[in-house]
Amino acid sequence: MSRILASLICLCLAFATQAHAATAADLIGSWSVDADATWDKMKAQPQFAAAKPEQITQMKAMFGSMGYEITKDKMISTMASQKKEETYTVSKGEGDSLVTESTDAAGKKEKSKVEFLKDGSLLLTNLDNPAQMMVLKKAVAKK
Repeated sequence: MSRILASLICLCLAFATQAHAATAADLIGSWSVDADATWDKMKAQPQFAAAKPEQITQMKAMFGSMGYEITKDKMISTMASQKKEETYTVSKGEGDSLVTESTDAAGKKEKSKVEFLKDGSLLLTNLDNPAQMMVLKKAVAKK
């Protein structure tokens, strides 16, 4: 009896892990930068430890003006009225994380880790420069 129960528990855990694995489809949609959450992540980096309050305010304002539209093969970022379009592919997926490889219009390539956080937001981290990070939340549809 206990062997059957143990097998059922293992089977349930395997299905639960598969059901919550991140996929490229989870990226698709409109996202805005969560300025406060982004700063909370960044302030742990040594280069931001001495940031003055006015610098923090400026950074948060900049983050707040940013947004992303992600399709199955493009990331379109907007900051103020400037748009930047990049193509991307998912090169690796593991659990609640993906690794993306993006290429901008000039051919510059970048690898990023995308972590799906428990609150439904995304943590993007540049793998070549881990201090470059931001937290994205699903954008609220405009009425």
